[in-house]
Amino acid sequence: VPPPHRMLPSRKRARKMTTDFHNLLKQQQIAEKKAGESTDNESLQQVQEQIDASRADYQRASQVSTAFHSTSKWVIGALAQNGWLYGRKVNDKEEGSSETSAQEKKKRKKKQ
Repeated sequence: VPPPHRMLPSRKRARKMTTDFHNLLKQQQIAEKKAGESTDNESLQQVQEQIDASRADYQRASQVSTAFHSTSKWVIGALAQNGWLYGRKVNDKEEGSSETSAQEKKKRKKKQ
């Protein structure tokens, strides 16, 4: 099996393919909202067909991108913004900065 970065001609092309696919997903969401408001599902079907046709190319392009740039930091950041920390949902009080957490630990020690 060839390495992922050999599957496509360039990283630039891979970035374009992933961007185009993400734009199709956005179009799908818009079409779904419009389809809910009317009986015309033709635009939704067209977008869905485009997504289905380009999914394999998107996955290969995604492999190229992640072969050169890890997405793990982005994923962890996105999860933290949505209130997840170390695989569990946390509330705003628990999400405090490390300084706040350190200050709280000092206060607890003083009280004991």
